[in-house]
Amino acid sequence: MNMNDSLDTVKTISIRGKQYVTVAERLRQLHLSVNNDMPGPSIDTKIVYAEGGVYIVKATVIPDVTQPDCFFTGHAKEDESKGQINGTSALENCETSAIGRALGNAGYGSAESIASANEVMNAMHQQNTKKES
Repeated sequence: MNMNDSLDTVKTISIRGKQYVTVAERLRQLHLSVNNDMPGPSIDTKIVYAEGGVYIVKATVIPDVTQPDCFFTGHAKEDESKGQINGTSALENCETSAIGRALGNAGYGSAESIASANEVMNAMHQQNTKKES
């Protein structure tokens, strides 16, 4: 762990005046919270729906695997026809968003919102694409 890393320091991105946290930062916070005496966290993802280029993924985060009844979930939906990133990586984007939401529900990196910076930027891009059509 880097000496500058701290659970008290959450890196945020300002989007339209609100502070959001990236999924990568939420993962960093999860791993920093792990006590060396603990076996660690668990993140599980499942594809709930995959048809016609539309994906729904559910992520489950267990911060401490010794307490499996304490878990948090998040869902995400992505469409290959919506946005540049989804055109090539809709499933991967969907999984990342679902993980970000589960981590946010668990309290990791939820500065001002459960939505991650990645999720908000993707939604804004899709809204702008709709306006241009």
